[in-house]
Amino acid sequence: MHRSMPNAYNRYSMAQEKLSENLLNTIQVSTWNVNGLQEGTKKHKVLYHLGKWSSDIVFLQELHFKTGQIEFLKRQWVGGAFEATLSSRSRGVGILINKRLPFKSLSQATDKYGRYLVLRCEILGELYTLINIYKPPISDLNFLNKIQSVLDRVPTGIIILGGGSEQYIQF
Repeated sequence: MHRSMPNAYNRYSMAQEKLSENLLNTIQVSTWNVNGLQEGTKKHKVLYHLGKWSSDIVFLQELHFKTGQIEFLKRQWVGGAFEATLSSRSRGVGILINKRLPFKSLSQATDKYGRYLVLRCEILGELYTLINIYKPPISDLNFLNKIQSVLDRVPTGIIILGGGSEQYIQF
């Protein structure tokens, strides 16, 4: 009986599939309301703790950053840093991606009030949508409809939702 050996492509494809299955079972996701990161000492403490957690994806709420300040967090273990900010130093959400995670950003959507960030990406060639939500106590829930309309326009793949609200949100 003749057994055929898998060609290089099939071996590569099987290895990618196995790695993808293992990664899906082991992606470490954290979410943290940092209540402002304007103070330099606090930024360093947050980075220190995040490094200790060994998270692959981190959802941060209440950054209180102006646009572009998230780049400060893109150091050490952080490979990707994405943000949704308000023009003043309040609100704001961010998503940090560990550089060891095979990641490719495809698109992102935010609202002008820094309450959500929807990040479409590929992780090991699979489509993911990462959603970080911060709902301040005085805002209405209409922004959830905006998130839904963003999700309705494009394929989402696997959805990972992080963030928080000071109220119960039912989807």
